[in-house]
Order: sequence, then C-alpha cells, then structure tokens
Amino acid sequence: MMGRASSLSTGHTSAPYAARGRVVLVLVAVLILGCDENGNPPLVDDCPDIAAVDSRTAAPLTGRIVFESRQSGTSQIFTIDPDGSDRIRLTHGDRSAIAPSWSPDGTEIVFAFDSLGSTAGWPLYRMAADGTNIRALKVLQTLEDGFKRLLLGDRPDWSPLGSKIAYQHCFNCEGGGVNTEIFLYDLVRDTVLTLSSYPGHDTGPRWSPNATRLLFESGRDFDRGPEFELYVMNPDGSNPTRLTFLNTISSVAAWSPDARRIAFSAMGQIRLQHLDCTESIPLDLDDVGLGLRPLDWSPDGGHLLVGSYSRESGVKASFLYIVNLSTLTVRKLVEDAETGFGDWLWPPGD
Repeated sequence: MMGRASSLSTGHTSAPYAARGRVVLVLVAVLILGCDENGNPPLVDDCPDIAAVDSRTAAPLTGRIVFESRQSGTSQIFTIDPDGSDRIRLTHGDRSAIAPSWSPDGTEIVFAFDSLGSTAGWPLYRMAADGTNIRALKVLQTLEDGFKRLLLGDRPDWSPLGSKIAYQHCFNCEGGGVNTEIFLYDLVRDTVLTLSSYPGHDTGPRWSPNATRLLFESGRDFDRGPEFELYVMNPDGSNPTRLTFLNTISSVAAWSPDARRIAFSAMGQIRLQHLDCTESIPLDLDDVGLGLRPLDWSPDGGHLLVGSYSRESGVKASFLYIVNLSTLTVRKLVEDAETGFGDWLWPPGD
C-alpha cells in the first residue's frame, strides 16, 4: 500500500471536554466491550480500565486520506497525510469529481465524475493513486439500441478484497424521482449485479473491513417522510437487517476496523453503535460546527475522520477533523470552501 506513517498533533481539548473525561471513557469502553446476552450495554461498574485504548491511540496515525474539496470552484479530489502534510490535488478541470474511495492496495481510486455535464447522472471513473491514468470504470452496451454508455453512479466503495465495487445509482433523478438502488460491479467478471430493489432510496453502501457485509441507508420501513435508518446485508444483497431505530435520518455511516462498531450521523450528532446493540451513544462535538458526518475510521480504531461546515452566517467554509475517541480531542485537518466525502487508506497489517 501507499500508506505512510505520520506524526499526530496533540490538538486542543476544551475545558468541557476535560470535565466529561470520565463519561467519555465509559462510553468508549461500552462500545469496545459490546453488549450483554440481552443486547444491553454493560453497566458502568463493569467497564474495565481502557488504558490500552489510550496507549494505542497515542501512537502516530498512519495511512493516507483521500477527500473531495471545492477549493477552486468545482469539487476536485485530493490526498493528504493524517497529520495534514503532503496535500496533493489529483483531479483538475471545470467538471467536478466527487466521492473518492481507495482500492485496498492503495494503488487506485474510484470516484464519480461529471464528465457528461448533464442531469442524467455522473459516470464512475478510476485513476492511479497519483491522479494519472483516469478512465471510465466500465462501459455498458445496451441490447436495445446497441449504444455504449458509461456506468453511472455515486458513492462508490471498493471492497477490501479488491475485486468488487459497490455503488448507488438513481434511476430517475433527472425527472425528480426518488428511486436510488445499490449495485455491485465485479471487476473480475466484468458484470453488474443489482443488490437492492426498493421503490425509494437505498444509498451509501459501505463494505465491512472483513468483506462479509454491506452497510447502507434506506427509508424502506417508512411509508412517508424523510426518515432513513441504517441496515446491513450480505454482499449478494440477501438478508437485509435493520441496525438503527432512531426514527430520524441516520446516514453517512463508517465501519470500525474490527467490523463490530459503526459511526454515523443522526439528529445533528455523530453517534457510535456496537453491532450487537440496538442503542447508540452521541459524541458531544458541538464545538466543531454543523452537519457533522463521520467519513471514516482510522487504522488504529481510536480516531474518526469527521466532516462539518461553519456555523457562522454568510461564511462558506467546511472542515475535516480528526477526533480522538478516547479524549474527544479534535484536530482540524482541512479547511476549504466545501469538503465532502473522504476515505482513509489503512496500511498493511492494520
């Protein structure tokens, strides 16, 4: 992989964070330990000392982060080290490139690119990790008219095994429709498989680190309204199972490296949940802005890459932060006109 070690800034912990130190440690311990046989989080008195977690998260962060940013008028793709150094712009031009995802070996990135300049959809592309060799992910040839078309989609996610890419596609968005489904492109067989079939939104597929499940957002259990909850399914689309029960918009979820926990956005907060539980806990990160969304988990399992935007009226700014889950120490990584989805490449062995 192309991941590289980097030093971790100390950051700044505000007084309210320090006062909540014991509470934070308890919540992190709950998430690490999981639930009892009845699905309930362990009692506070049953939580052991989590010094091991603190020592692990104090180590230098590794890997490489790819993200989208509207720094120059259109969204483009950049990479950066977790300490904020070595920022490199990979895509250029007057058409936007968004939603990047690393290949597991770190040699390529898949992304959505507005190459058509139309409302019909954005084709999926891939490129080398240094921004070279940009080409379409797949070209489709329809049986009806024989024309070749680019594979349209958004929010692609490369599987940990490297052979498949999950993505979403909206069938009728150009006409104001709301039918988004999840698909799977098999790079080895050069085939496309439909994973979801619901007359509404199934969006945001994310592979578990062990490649056994796909996490996604859906409104399938709501007759009307904007509610979304999080679900998991098998890689072939079978056995969809609901994970969250907040009856709100739960979205932008990310897996922990051990595949046992998720971080997601709901009710203006970032929430953490163990997959053996139906309850989630919020992280008190109000000081870092609005629209909080967890973009990815760090290789060590103790940090989150978090996106947000400015709470100051009239100021168009958004941010990427790295949050230490043991202490809630927040360190700013990127401040641009607009930042979007990001993906944290995990080095070998993490």
